[in-house]
Amino acid sequence: LHLKTSAPIRSSNDVVPACTVFHESHAAIKPLLQGIQTQEQLDDLLAWLHDIRYLITHLTLGFTHYLSRQQDIEQSRQNRL
Repeated sequence: LHLKTSAPIRSSNDVVPACTVFHESHAAIKPLLQGIQTQEQLDDLLAWLHDIRYLITHLTLGFTHYLSRQQDIEQSRQNRL
């Protein structure tokens, strides 16, 4: 899924104004909101977004742990040489 936004390219360290965060995030989420008419549909969407956030967080933590472990293994190999 590729989302095109209108924000100019910035350095990753630039502070982004709150209004930019609001407008850009709303533009990205807007397609997901189309067709939401009932509380049940809204609850399902919110649960789905929560699940995605949970998965991304845990996959990131798992991958970070994996990379750290790989570095430890490589360091151990180099120390044996």
